[in-house]
Amino acid sequence: MRTFFIFLFFFLTLPILAQVDTLDTVTDSIIANEPQEENLNEFMGEPVEEVDSVAIGIQAEELADSIISLPDYEPWEIASIQGKLKMEGLPLSPSLKIFMQRDSIINISAHAPFVGEVLRIEIDSDSICCINKMKKTFFKEGYKEGLNGVGYGNLGIPEIQDLLLARFFLPGIDIYETELDNVIDIYEEDNQLNVIPKGEALLPDVTYGFVVDGFFNPLMIILLPSSRPDIELDITYTYKLQGYDIDFSYTAGQRNINMALQLNEPKWSGNQPKGIDLRKYRQQTLSEFLRSF
Repeated sequence: MRTFFIFLFFFLTLPILAQVDTLDTVTDSIIANEPQEENLNEFMGEPVEEVDSVAIGIQAEELADSIISLPDYEPWEIASIQGKLKMEGLPLSPSLKIFMQRDSIINISAHAPFVGEVLRIEIDSDSICCINKMKKTFFKEGYKEGLNGVGYGNLGIPEIQDLLLARFFLPGIDIYETELDNVIDIYEEDNQLNVIPKGEALLPDVTYGFVVDGFFNPLMIILLPSSRPDIELDITYTYKLQGYDIDFSYTAGQRNINMALQLNEPKWSGNQPKGIDLRKYRQQTLSEFLRSF
């Protein structure tokens, strides 16, 4: 179970992991000096000149001009998602309940069979709080302090929410109100579109890019640290009739961790879970909290 929690923390507490000495391998993946677009070259094809509009799903001339047929996403204020986590080495598959309030709150609850809720992660614009209900311990860090501590640009709650909802995003940019040809380049390869940010969409620490289908639904997100070419995080989407899977693959040198979230279709309503009274819990540093598992 400890590997699951560490991986889940890596994804959800990205802005604060850089402060933990015992997680140097993870933190190297988000600490860098400058964006390096060339890091993605091996993944991307040639700039789009002509595309099979039947295979790709949008007109080639529109694509070449970066006139994108963006998905008509469901407007929302509240989202609730249920699902399961699959990970090699876990004897059981914890169930997940995700509650989100747009741009402000992410609440993830992990439940183990025959045990009940074992882990709660609460994220808002002020803080990130991780609670181990079995050991009655918790870790809490200011969100802004953690984000600024690693210079992680504009990657924040809205982007994490879009990632969990399987939506295309550019950190800090309204994709419907922006001339996209100023902030992305598009490449075509193997009947898929590779999207690389540029200009205002770049992050100072991490080079990132999307693989999307012809309707701009994400198929893969690639995150490459500027300072460590041996580290890579790939996030892959598989769409099903009643939901979608999000597969995470984290590679650091010879080490590889894989995890899959099997999520149902979001419901655009729900109630925020009842808060946990932390007066009965013991606060720990992040490294202490992880070791408690």
